Amino acid sequence: MGQALGSKSRLVMDFEDSFKTEPGTPAGMVMPINTFSLKSSRTKNTAQTITGSRNPVKPFDGNLSDSGEGVVPVDSQAFGWWLRAMFGAPTTTGTSPYTHVFKVGDSMPSMVMEVRFQDKTASVLTYAKHNGCKISSFNMSVGGDDELTAKVGIEAATETIGSTAYDSDPTVLSLNRFNNYQATIEEGGASIADVTAMDFTIDFGLDTDVYTIGDGGTRGQIPEGILSVTGSITALFNSDTLLNKAINSTESSLKLTFTSGADSLEFAFNELEFERQTPSIDGPKGVLITLPFVAFYDDDAAASVVTATLINTVETYA
Repeated sequence: MGQALGSKSRLVMDFEDSFKTEPGTPAGMVMPINTFSLKSSRTKNTAQTITGSRNPVKPFDGNLSDSGEGVVPVDSQAFGWWLRAMFGAPTTTGTSPYTHVFKVGDSMPSMVMEVRFQDKTASVLTYAKHNGCKISSFNMSVGGDDELTAKVGIEAATETIGSTAYDSDPTVLSLNRFNNYQATIEEGGASIADVTAMDFTIDFGLDTDVYTIGDGGTRGQIPEGILSVTGSITALFNSDTLLNKAINSTESSLKLTFTSGADSLEFAFNELEFERQTPSIDGPKGVLITLPFVAFYDDDAAASVVTATLINTVETYA
């Protein structure tokens, strides 16, 4: 048996019936990933026991921490399952192409995530299965000509190392990649062509410190809290319009859309304020302005700090 290779590894994801409770019939999906670092750890803590010697006594085990991050391609097919993991099942309308609208709800689903480690001869070294997985954060940076990816933070309750796959015949998902050049941005309801970069982060406010007695030092729940949505845009400094909005705390909005044929992905932040930040002169070339922003929900009709709309040929993400 040879060394496990990243190129031969894979991630299978499925949705649990309830937290840490797997469905009776697995419906695993092979998720496209660039990197995936979800893993468990248990610290060896130093005991303070006095024994009459300066030598340390045997350490004791702490609670199990199971967390990490996935870097995933942004596409019009498989990416919908990451959106479901973040927001729950969408409202779906139409016939192919279907329109899936994801909004913030009162709860988040939990998942099973299993990593297969395999060598080049197709010999499986082991499976690492994580239960009670929830998305803790999401980050996307747009602009330039790099591969368009997103970072998905993950927290889990337990990890099981074994030799048998969670699902012996998982579904391999289609991948229809979006690219940076396919992005457009609207600010304040109007198209804006001066933005060179946009970055945003969604923190789902998970409580990761709920360790219950009798669960073997694992998380008994991972409750949801209040979201935090922050980001920034960088634009050509050819007008003081955006700067004045920041100075005056004028409410605005941002809509980021990727379009590939009949497929599209849109992130709408319908209520936000820019943070005041005067541009600097960094050299003889053109001056740029970078404005951080904070999104919120006050009275917008969408009733969601962020709304993701995915249009594609997938019939359901339920």
